[in-house]
Amino acid sequence: MQKTTPNHVAVIPDGNRRWAKERYLPAAMGHSEGAKNTEQILRAALDLKIPYLTIWGCSVANLTERSRGEVDFLMEIFETYFDKLAGSKELKEDSVKVRILGRWEKFLSAGARRAARRLVTETENHDRFNLTFLMAYDGRDEMLGAMDELRKRGVKPDANSLKKYLWTCDLPPWIWL
Repeated sequence: MQKTTPNHVAVIPDGNRRWAKERYLPAAMGHSEGAKNTEQILRAALDLKIPYLTIWGCSVANLTERSRGEVDFLMEIFETYFDKLAGSKELKEDSVKVRILGRWEKFLSAGARRAARRLVTETENHDRFNLTFLMAYDGRDEMLGAMDELRKRGVKPDANSLKKYLWTCDLPPWIWL
């Protein structure tokens, strides 16, 4: 039996706060562990030579419906890990191109936005692997944005025209984990 490597894996990390709560730890500890796990997932995807990896970093609700302290901590994690990835020899050696999709420009802190832009810029010419972070992402926002663009252009919506205007238009179909 031949083993097939998926072309695109999408990961929705969930349960960081529950993990922490079960251990009587603050939510921040769960988010820290989640960030460490994300690093391991990226390494595994590279080892398995999966060309596309998408990680849903946060929804808009994650950034608007949680305590200020928790959101501030998330921003620190995003800034720290984006900076770490931007300076990573591994991303350079493996030629990993990073994209960040969603409304992150509006919702991330100035430091996290700076680090995100740096990461995207540092990897924009890489061409072997693709890592996409969905930040302040909501699929409904993506769909509404695509529909608005179709309406502005006077294009009748169908599967092909809709896909053309999605934020994720360049990503192949994915397997959810």
